[in-house]
Amino acid sequence: MDKSARAPAITILDHRGCTAHENKEYKGDKSNDQDDEMCVVVRSNKVTVSEGESAKFLQQVISYQAKGIDGPYTGVGKK
Repeated sequence: MDKSARAPAITILDHRGCTAHENKEYKGDKSNDQDDEMCVVVRSNKVTVSEGESAKFLQQVISYQAKGIDGPYTGVGKK
């Protein structure tokens, strides 16, 4: 299992019809149609969570299980 704490960040850029600036995000060959003004950027960002926030989230999850929020907690999955 990858333990690098990274997650994808997806950004969709739609500059169709925009004349405010030159679109410089895409560096490849042009298609000479409206697709030249659209781009999808995918980055792998490092996810950071403080110890306090992670402990708080863990307590919430444990509390939900103990209360049987999704029905009686039996420790066995539905069959």
